[in-house]
Amino acid sequence: MEIKRYTLKEVADMCDVKAENLYKWLRRLGLQVEKVEGKLSFTDTDILVINKIVELKNEGLTIKEIEEQLKPGKFTLTKDDALKLALQENAATLKQIAEEVNFQRELLYEQNKTVAVLEHKLEELTTARQKPPWWKKILGD
Repeated sequence: MEIKRYTLKEVADMCDVKAENLYKWLRRLGLQVEKVEGKLSFTDTDILVINKIVELKNEGLTIKEIEEQLKPGKFTLTKDDALKLALQENAATLKQIAEEVNFQRELLYEQNKTVAVLEHKLEELTTARQKPPWWKKILGD
């Protein structure tokens, strides 16, 4: 089974933090994140840890205090942490779906405009074809 990976920006969006803050936290806390093609590549486990950091930060802890909390034996991931990750993934998926729906809606709108213009032109041509030519009016049938 392939491990799902996320970019720094995706993780920042999922965890509702600025990418530059996330990058600083990683460096200051000494957290090791794998690089793929020279870019940070986060796993679901990395996101669980980052969510915990955000949670502790929101509780008012300093980076130094958070570093203490992340030491082995003190840091545990709960079922709630896993549920938060699942909700974030679902929210990210829903956001992508909404963007695709909007794109398709705009595309459909443009296509409908084109169809309306073509129908109008066809109606004009049909009407013009039904009128007798100007010379028939003068010369008669």
